[in-house]
Amino acid sequence: MNKHLRNIGLCAMGLIIALPAFATTESTKATVTFLTPINITKGTPLHFGVLTVPAGVMSSSITKSVRLRPDGTVITLSSSIVNPSGTPTPARYTVTGSANEQIAFSAILGTNPTNGTSTLQLTDFTFNTDSPVNLDANGQLAVSMGATLTIPELSTRGDYTGTVIFTANYN
Repeated sequence: MNKHLRNIGLCAMGLIIALPAFATTESTKATVTFLTPINITKGTPLHFGVLTVPAGVMSSSITKSVRLRPDGTVITLSSSIVNPSGTPTPARYTVTGSANEQIAFSAILGTNPTNGTSTLQLTDFTFNTDSPVNLDANGQLAVSMGATLTIPELSTRGDYTGTVIFTANYN
């Protein structure tokens, strides 16, 4: 019996020792790409101009809206708003990075415009170009941004300021 156990033990050791003969190896490349960091330079801020809303309408429960397109065109979405005076301007940014690389960009609301008493709503950010898009051969892209401004009922007159966060990343 001991002889059989010894033979089984030797066979098992032979299998264990033989296992490395079945091992294989594979190699892979290790790569990296270095890109120029993306930089965003602010041009003009998002400015809807000077809006005129009749007194009765300002205090009514009618919601008033105006849309500023990325090309600077203003569309009044409510008949109660008189076209803006001054020069409405879309927000403008210059994005720089590595030439011909694809980037994606977006905008989110930081804070709604407020005058300390009333708060307006800023929504529907639109751009002059689609995202994602490639930077040009010089690593640049000019982006213009518009939005919709909604004036809730009972808003007070005055100067309003809010923030928009514009972000760009390599895609």
